[in-house]
Amino acid sequence: MAIVKSRKVALAPLLSVSIPLAASLAWQPLVHNVKFPQIYASLAFSVIAFVSTLVLIPRFGSTFVKAGLKGRDLLKRSTDDVSVNASLLREGGALY
Repeated sequence: MAIVKSRKVALAPLLSVSIPLAASLAWQPLVHNVKFPQIYASLAFSVIAFVSTLVLIPRFGSTFVKAGLKGRDLLKRSTDDVSVNASLLREGGALY
């Protein structure tokens, strides 16, 4: 099983857009009388979770590999590494 190297993500443009977006989404229910403030809070936390995922996984991925926390997905039923979609593509089958 090969470990895929992560791509570098430009953090400055991502953070300069996403942090003000999350702050404005969280601030809207406090300033304006909105009908569903839970949606704004959910969207704000979703943006924060997306950015933190993009930042933290590449940064700490090598630490988990060094600790031996890598390997095959044990919740999958098949033991082979080839997915069903890739085998259908090789055989000429339709994916829909």
